[in-house]
This record gives sequence, C-alpha cells and structure tokens, in this order.
Amino acid sequence: MSPPGSPRFAENPPWLIGLVAAGLGLGTGELLAALVSSIRSPLLAIADRVVDLSPAGVRDWAIQTLGTLDKPALIVGTLVILGLAATGLGRLAVRDTKSSAAACAIAFAVGLLGALAAWTGRNSGPASGAGALLGGAVSAGALWWLTHDPVSASPEGPHDRDRSDIDTPLLLTRRTTLGGLGLVALVQLALAGAVQVVGGRGKAQAARDEVTLPEADRTAPPLPHDPATTATDGPTPVDGLSPLVTPTGDFYRIDTAFVPPSVDPDGWSLTIAGGSNGPLTLSYADLLGREQVEIDCTLSCVSNEVGGDLVGNARWQGVELRSVLEEAGIPASATQVGATSTDGWTCGFPIEALERPAGDATPPALIALGMGGEPLPIIHGFPARLVIPGLYGYVSACKWVERIELTTWEDFTGYWIPRGWSREAPIKTQSRIDVPADSATVNAGAATVAGVAWAGRRALANVEVRVDGGPWRPATLGPELSNATWRQWWWEWDATPGEHTLTVRATDGEGDTQTAKPGRPDPDGATGHHRVVVNVR
Repeated sequence: MSPPGSPRFAENPPWLIGLVAAGLGLGTGELLAALVSSIRSPLLAIADRVVDLSPAGVRDWAIQTLGTLDKPALIVGTLVILGLAATGLGRLAVRDTKSSAAACAIAFAVGLLGALAAWTGRNSGPASGAGALLGGAVSAGALWWLTHDPVSASPEGPHDRDRSDIDTPLLLTRRTTLGGLGLVALVQLALAGAVQVVGGRGKAQAARDEVTLPEADRTAPPLPHDPATTATDGPTPVDGLSPLVTPTGDFYRIDTAFVPPSVDPDGWSLTIAGGSNGPLTLSYADLLGREQVEIDCTLSCVSNEVGGDLVGNARWQGVELRSVLEEAGIPASATQVGATSTDGWTCGFPIEALERPAGDATPPALIALGMGGEPLPIIHGFPARLVIPGLYGYVSACKWVERIELTTWEDFTGYWIPRGWSREAPIKTQSRIDVPADSATVNAGAATVAGVAWAGRRALANVEVRVDGGPWRPATLGPELSNATWRQWWWEWDATPGEHTLTVRATDGEGDTQTAKPGRPDPDGATGHHRVVVNVR
C-alpha cells in the first residue's frame, strides 16, 4: 500500500480531507441527537461545558460585550476551533502511515471529549454521549479511508500497471469520493437542523400557537397612558424613553440554553416535591384550569451593568406559586424553594420571598403561563416558568420549569451559587438615563432628560438628576404599575452650550438611596450612578 503523502493524493488538498472527515463525524453525531431525544448534540454539549466551567468574570464579559449574541458567538468559535483542528489533522494524516494513525486517534479522541462533555453535563444520561462517540469513530474512519489508497493494495501493485489504468480510478476513488462524503456531511447537518425545527421546535411552536389563555380571575389594573408614546402634561411623549411595558419581542433573554428547550405541553408536567402532603404533579391543563392571576413585574439580570438594558417590565399571567406549595404542604423545616428546568438548570430562593405582609402591595410570585396577554414564548419559558418579584433572575426565574421542591439551603444548591454568585439576590435599586444617549448632541435650551428606575419589590420614592456635579434636582415620576415594576421619569433641563455630564440616582420606598460607589455585577448585582456625557450646541 502506498503511503499517505504520495503523489497520488495530490488531487485532494490535505486540509480539505481533514474538514470532510470532521464534517462527517459532526454530521453523524448531530443527526443522531436530532433523531434520538436521549442523545445530546456533541456541539452543544461541548459549548454547555465551556459555559459551565467558565469563571463568573468570563461570563459577565461575554454578556456585556456580546449581549444576547454570546451563545451564537461561542458556537461559531467552537466550530472555528474544530475546523482549524480538522485541517491540521488532514495535514498530519497525509505525511506517512504512522502519522495517519495518530491523526485518526486524535479525531476519535475529539469525539470522546464530546461524549465526556455530554455525560458530565446537566441533564445527562447513559446515552447522552453516544452521538459524539460514534461521530468520533466516523471521523477517524473517514480520515483513514481518505488517506489510504485501496488501488495500491492490488496484487499487481500500482507500479506494475500502466499509469493510464491507474489515474482515472484514483481520480474517481479519491476526488469523487471526497466530494461525495462532503455532500453526505452537509446533508446530515441539514437533516439534523430540519428534524430539530420540524420535529422539536416546530411541534412546540405549533402546540403553543394552539393555546388560548383563559381570562384572568384576578386581573391587574388597566394600563395607564404611557409617557413614552402618549402625550400628557409636560414634555411628553418622550422619544427614546423605554415604554412602560416592554414589548415581548424586545424583552431581554439571558440563560444558559444554547437552544431553547422545545417542550410539548401535552407530555409535560410540573412536579412539586418535598411537600408534607407528598409529591404533587400538575399537567399543563391542570395549571390552565386553576385560578389565573395577572401581575406586573420587572425582571432584571444580575449581570446588568449600571445603565444596561438587561432589564424589562412585563405583564405576566399564571398560577400563584404559594397556593400550589401550600397544597403540597410547606414543611416547617423548609428554608428554600428550588427549581429545575427541563434542561437541568437549577436555581433556588428563600421561602420568605413568597411572603406578602398585610398591606404589602407586592404582586404574588407566579408559575407563569402567559406574557403580554399571550402564552409564554418558547424563548421565555413555554410552557411554564417562575416569576418571583424582587429577585434577580439567576436565583428565581426558572424557565421551562419541570420541578419545584421545598427544601433547605443545605440540601439544594442552584446552578450559579458554586460559581461565585451570592445565595440570596434581592434586586438593587437602579436608575438609567435613556435620553439623551451618551455622546449625543442636543440643542441649547429646553431639553428633556428621561429614563427608568426600579427597586426590586420596594417601590420607588423619587428619582433625582444633576448636571456636572451640581445640586440634585427632583424628576417627575411616571405611572406606577406595582411596587415591583420600574417607573419612568423625566426632568426638564435648560441646556447651555458646552459638554455636560448628566447623572441620575433613585431612592426606594424604604428611604434608601442607591449608592454612588461603582461595583461589579458579581457577586450580587452592579452598583453606582448612571452617567452620560452630552454636547450642547
């Protein structure tokens, strides 16, 4: 047999051989994962483990730098790294027979790495790594096949035959085979994507589209006029001011799911565990048939920087969480409510977060089924999620929830806690300037400064603005939907020519004014005043 690297392989670039072999392996693994629910996508398994093992600072950097593109960027980056590795293996494989064997072994090892990532990741099972393992074997086998000449193994030997008898079969068996296998890899990947869209996400979306939310039994007050869009007394509407209720399509999404779980509500159920009355299991129909409660609540990501946009306000509908937990029986020993998503992500919050003292206007915590008058979008947790007023999402906002348990701090640990984030995470008082934007140019004279402010479940007492370190001036507050929602604010400024720094601060309903001391988001939320610099002409 002629060795790899001989002239008969010149018609196929080594880097292309490596890419095709890798593509075949990846396509095999991804197609298996699409067809068999217990098998994990090799690519997503590796990406998930990268996120799981990343320090908190790296995660924050990715979110702040890339926003909601952090996950696509990681997928693309993983594919680029795999592609570069594949081209290197192709070059190694054509050197000689020993190098070819080493390249094949490395290709299989990459598949084994993907399998280990699947087996050790969240929501894993015995079959989780099967796709990556088989993909590694296919990649190694393809690499060996593409770098070894079957013609040269003929009893006659390639040098005993006329070159015209050899070249054409070699061209067919090498160049044509390479192109054919490359096409197979592309078809596999396309089929995997199609199966996911049609078989998984397509079914879930179709099921969601068929849901009609029942009328709420306990409705939130009618929405007042929105100063962002409706003229009122004063300088409104304010162009650029965040709306009172964030449009669902604009609501931020931060989670660890690279592909939002596609959950068929007909086969889904929610288990309440740890109750003194024993486990309670509720179907989607059960939840829709219970008393429906409507609340207004602002959610915020703990990674939100001062002045950031990882915060939004929405009208939610669902079942009061406390009533369900009381039905299951709340043990006296319970100190924490733990929640688990269908993809294995976990969070936990103090059971005191469910308390609503007499006279407290805090809306109740929900097992939410609706958002903005429609069933939850898939990316926001369909068929059900938790909405817990006053807490950062990493300890409370479990999307695609399938299990809630009454437990203790010692017996349950949420996903982000071992990664350096605080166990308890009340939303801090924050305020943001929406208009004018940082570095904007405005005309001298009357100018509107406006934005939003929020304070967890403590309501807002006031918002103040100052110019260039001068005295704090009170802003006008917009309508209040609940003490757990943001409020819009605006202030009329007599702008004078030059460069000016505008700063905002808020005071919550308990009389505490947000600190001016800058602080990172980790471990329990960013601190500091939001400032913008504007040029007045």
